[in-house]
Amino acid sequence: AIILHLFLSFSQALPSTLHGVFCALVLCCIIREVKKNDPKRILPHLSTFDDIPSDLLQQLRNLCSLAYYGTKCGKILFSTQDLTDCGIDVNRLCATFGLLQTSESFVACQKQYTCNFLHLSVQELLTAFHISQLPVEGTSDDCQVRVVK
Repeated sequence: AIILHLFLSFSQALPSTLHGVFCALVLCCIIREVKKNDPKRILPHLSTFDDIPSDLLQQLRNLCSLAYYGTKCGKILFSTQDLTDCGIDVNRLCATFGLLQTSESFVACQKQYTCNFLHLSVQELLTAFHISQLPVEGTSDDCQVRVVK
C-alpha cells in the first residue's frame, strides 16, 4: 500500500517487475524511516539507489554487506554480532531503515536478539546491490558461488 501511495502521489507508473517492486519497497522504507527519525529533513525524490544521499548510503552499504554475508552463508537469521561485524550499530537499529525485524529469545536463561530481513527478496536485492559495487575482478567468483548453491 505504501508503494502504491508513493507512486500515485508523484504521478509515476507503478513498477512492472518484482525487481522494481522490491526496489520501490526499499526506497519507501528509507524515506519513511528518515522522516520518522528526522522530521525536519527533506529528502530528494528517490527513484533509484543512486539517488540516496551520501550520508545514508553507508548505512545502506552496511545492510547490503549483511545481506551478502547471509546469502553467501545461507543465513536468514542474524545475531547482534553479525550486525556489528557488518558495521551496523545494534544500539541504533534505525540505521537499518526498517528493513530488518528483530526478535528476542531466551537461551540458557539469557536474552538473545536475532534479526532478519523483512522478506528474502529484500535480502537478495541488497545482496545484488552489494555484488554490483564489488571490484570487477572479484565479482564473477562471488556470483558463481551463489549460482552453484
